[in-house]
Amino acid sequence: MLLGALFLAAQVGSYAFFDAFSPTYLSGLRVVPSEEAIRWSSEVWAAEDTIEWEIAPDPDFEVLYGEPSGALPLTEGALKAWSDLPSAAISWSVTGVGEESDDYSSIDGRNVFWIDAGTGAGGYASLWLDRRSRGEPWTMFECDVALGSFVVRTIRADPEDTERYEEEVHRRKELARGVLVHEFGHCLGLAHSGAFSPDGRQRVMDGGFLEREHPRDPSMSYGVEQGGFGVAADDVVAASLLRPAPEWRETTGSVSGTLRFTGNRGDYGLHLIVWALPWEGDPLKDRVGVFSRS
Repeated sequence: MLLGALFLAAQVGSYAFFDAFSPTYLSGLRVVPSEEAIRWSSEVWAAEDTIEWEIAPDPDFEVLYGEPSGALPLTEGALKAWSDLPSAAISWSVTGVGEESDDYSSIDGRNVFWIDAGTGAGGYASLWLDRRSRGEPWTMFECDVALGSFVVRTIRADPEDTERYEEEVHRRKELARGVLVHEFGHCLGLAHSGAFSPDGRQRVMDGGFLEREHPRDPSMSYGVEQGGFGVAADDVVAASLLRPAPEWRETTGSVSGTLRFTGNRGDYGLHLIVWALPWEGDPLKDRVGVFSRS
């Protein structure tokens, strides 16, 4: 048995999967169909099983949540963003606060949510993989998730200025929520997708928080879901392709055709994003994109 770990980086367009045959951060640069994506080992996560996470007894949770158990609603909400999808067979839960460890991001048979005060990133997921032999696909058997230093740094607002203090706490919790949904998406097997705002621009809010122009960007492109834990349509499709609910594929259709560049370039268009827009509702909110392939 060969073992490995996958730490997250890189960014590409549309929804994307990690390559089961080349599980490095660079694998996101290759268009990977769902059939070649990394999935959980069926021995660890069978169709009828539930994957469980625990919260580390980490004192760093105290800045925003008072104590580690105070982060329970955050964890439950982020997990339910994925496990409540009707088109996907995802069963996830959190058991509560677990036992102490010298290294929460290690192979120990537990899926742990913790705070890594040493990283400046918003957070990351550690995917632990193995395979039976060379040439076989890698499968996941454990996933640990960490939030970064923004959770533990001192709140700059004056506590006596109640309104401003509570506003900063709220914004930081909102950011933590969006990051955690994103990282649990990695634990499902989703790679970084591209930002679907018209031009991908973002602006800096008061306090240094980033906000995309279009808040319905998929969670896997660092999109922020304002006012809820939900994920955008593209994330739903990607999650459903990895773990489809019974009979879900029977309700789907397909789009086929040929894309060509115009003008002086007559080449076939490869790796272009093709959008499917709904007849009703908000096209920018509920659109679904996919790469063209050869």
